[in-house]
Formats: sequence, structure tokens, C-alpha cells
Amino acid sequence: MNLLVFSTLFPNARQPHHGVFVENRLRHLQAMSGYHAHIVAPVPWFPSRHPKFGGYADYAGVPRFEQRHGLNIYHPRYVVVPKMGMLLTPYTLYLSARRVVRRLLNEGHRFDLLDAHYFYPDGVAASLLAQEFDLPFTITGRGTDLNLIPKYKLPRRMIRKAAERADGLITVCAALADDLAALGIDGDRVTVLRNGVDLIGFSRDEAGASSLRTSLGIKGPVLASVGHLIERKSHDLVIRALAIWGEGAF
Repeated sequence: MNLLVFSTLFPNARQPHHGVFVENRLRHLQAMSGYHAHIVAPVPWFPSRHPKFGGYADYAGVPRFEQRHGLNIYHPRYVVVPKMGMLLTPYTLYLSARRVVRRLLNEGHRFDLLDAHYFYPDGVAASLLAQEFDLPFTITGRGTDLNLIPKYKLPRRMIRKAAERADGLITVCAALADDLAALGIDGDRVTVLRNGVDLIGFSRDEAGASSLRTSLGIKGPVLASVGHLIERKSHDLVIRALAIWGEGAF
């Protein structure tokens, strides 16, 4: 099966861990016999690589084409309009990607499925690409695209329309499947496919763990909270839980 993967959530030379969960799933799929993929991973357009612009300058430094782990990855640029980005970005994403998709098709590539990740704006743009190039498509919901963005009226309408058009719907947890159901999408059309864990990369090394604890001067239990340091990740709940734990309530 030849896949055309479409998502703004994909690693690149300047952001090697950005959307790495999408890449990891794809790498394991491609390792199976009979699967091959091309990736279209647009990045926002930015005019300067000067370090004074911080993270924005990284966008300018992303190559238009690169290979990672044997995967061909294309990074067309899309425009994000200040204060209007939420409403316009599905269309600027679509316009930026359609040239790449058309070029791949003209070069003789044939795709059995357009595999999009993140419902908004990516999934909405993917529905437009699928319609133009007559491709079946799936969308994977991954978080705020279904539990936050649908609170806005127009994006909610576009998400629902894209979901209704899609040939397959995937979410990475049951709660997000419930969010799709709340939008009026038939739950029987949704497959819950959780992000996998690399048991080799995350295997427990008792000797290494003991050495690390000693070097850091740590004694007793350790509680880890993984996620961006932003409010919606609710690290405050973990901090409060740790305080209760220290009082012996657990």
C-alpha cells in the first residue's frame, strides 16, 4: 500500500522531536511488508533565519525536502495570518500542499490512501486535497484538535464536515472518540488506536536508574510528569498529588 501522509506534526531537521509520535507510528507501519509512504509536512512560512526571532527562525531553516529513516519528506510553506490564522489556515495549508501532491502524481507516484494527522487545520486541508485528487483519506485525532478547537463555531463546523467525508477516523484515546461523537459523528466509524510505546527504547535499566538517583541525591519514590510546561497539561495536579503523597495519604 502506498501512503501519502499529511500533517504539520512531523519532525524536521530543525525540530527533530516535533510530532515524533506520528513519525514513530509510520516507521513501524512501513517496516511491515507492503507499505511505502511519502510525507507532506508543511511548515509555517517565515522570512528570516536570524536567531533574534527565536523559534520562528527555525521555520525558515527547515529544508524543502529531506530524508529521515528512509522516508521522503516534503516541507512546503504555508502562510499563517495573524489574528485570522485559525479560520484561514486550513486553506493556506491546502494551497501549499496541492503543488507537492500534484508534482508527485505527475512523476508517476500513485497513492492508495491519504493519511492525515490532527483534525484541524490538517484534517480539513486533507479533505480538500482528497476531494481534488480523488483519494480516499483517513484522519487521526490527537488532542486539542478535538477537545479544544471545536469550541469555536466555524472550526467545529469544518471539523464535522471533514469527518463526515473521511473514509476512516482514528483517535489515540477513547475520550477523543467521545469528542467526535459529541460532534454528531457515528461512533462505529471511529477506531481507537493508541500511541504505541517502544519497549526497547523505554526498557527499565535498574543499574542505570540507581546510578542516576545516587548522582542526583534522590531518595524515596519519584513521580514524573511528562508534557509541555503549559497550563492545559495540568502539572499543578501532579504537584498537589506529590504533596499529598508526601503526607502519606497514598
